[in-house]
Amino acid sequence: MFPELLNEARRESWFFADYRPRISQNGRCLRCSVYDRLGYQEEKEPLDPESIAKIEEGRLHEEDIKQKFALLGCPPMDCQRDILIPAKTHTGLIKGKIDFCIWIDETGLEHVRQRGIPVPQFVTPGKKLVEAKSISRMGFDFLGEKPMEAHEAQAITYLHKLIEEGVYQAIVLYKCRDTGRWKEYSSLF
Repeated sequence: MFPELLNEARRESWFFADYRPRISQNGRCLRCSVYDRLGYQEEKEPLDPESIAKIEEGRLHEEDIKQKFALLGCPPMDCQRDILIPAKTHTGLIKGKIDFCIWIDETGLEHVRQRGIPVPQFVTPGKKLVEAKSISRMGFDFLGEKPMEAHEAQAITYLHKLIEEGVYQAIVLYKCRDTGRWKEYSSLF
């Protein structure tokens, strides 16, 4: 009974915005992108309840990550901020939505060093973009030396715009949905 009620509520509340290319759509089905570009939004069927549930879960994990950063003394700022990046598209813009930014100061870095945690040389004080991703244990265990290509491209594209604000570094952070473990990667502009 309750799962069916929740699925109906998800279907009723699903919102479709006007199409605008998004950075996070990189690697998406080409046919779907073309249909979107040609204006077939009205004919799209709503996502299935399981897909909507995954999106909701991702938001919950992102909120958890933000809370953890606040506990670590790096309160998130610019949360879910829309940015528009000039591009050669039919609208002349790519729309993006950054997860959040944090500010790291020298005092915070020194605190980390005093605890015996190594700080890579490229981590310097300043404002950093954070792209938070939650993934399954299997996906988490297969992460290599670099973040997933689409996520790194997304972060670097955002940095192209955020450089105007003095943001030169992005952190792509993965949270394992099953264990709560984190793995971080840095991308420099």
